[in-house]
Amino acid sequence: MQHIANLDANLIKQFRGVEHLIKKRAKEIGFDYTIARAGTLKGGACGEVDGEDHCPQFLASKYYEVTKKDIVTWQFLFDCQSRGVVLEKGDALPGPGNKAVFTASAPEPSVGDTSRGGIAGAMIECIARENSANCDFGIGASASRSPPTSSEWDNLFAVL
Repeated sequence: MQHIANLDANLIKQFRGVEHLIKKRAKEIGFDYTIARAGTLKGGACGEVDGEDHCPQFLASKYYEVTKKDIVTWQFLFDCQSRGVVLEKGDALPGPGNKAVFTASAPEPSVGDTSRGGIAGAMIECIARENSANCDFGIGASASRSPPTSSEWDNLFAVL
């Protein structure tokens, strides 16, 4: 078990080193940076929905047909009820820890989860916001049947 702890600590150190290099290099060349940290990526339908008027960035039936492995498609259930987003400044969101193996295919958002739609939306939204320049944040999933509205994104990014 000590070997795993050392491995984890070494990986964390390497990731922090890469982030430090990104920040340093961006400053040297006069660019802004944004570091968005995702948890366990779940769900993930693309936006190729024809003729449907609900959340076109989610619920593309072809994605679920391709990924279906059982009677129920847990990705579909996750995407239906986990469209909410949580943003936290810095590297502060908890990971799944040793529960990851049990929550990997859970249809509801669990600690350490990030929806693919949520992180995609957050990256698009951060481009339009000055307070997301030269900062880092974590993105988590939360229970919601709808993705954040424009004013909800404003509130989410206010923590940065």
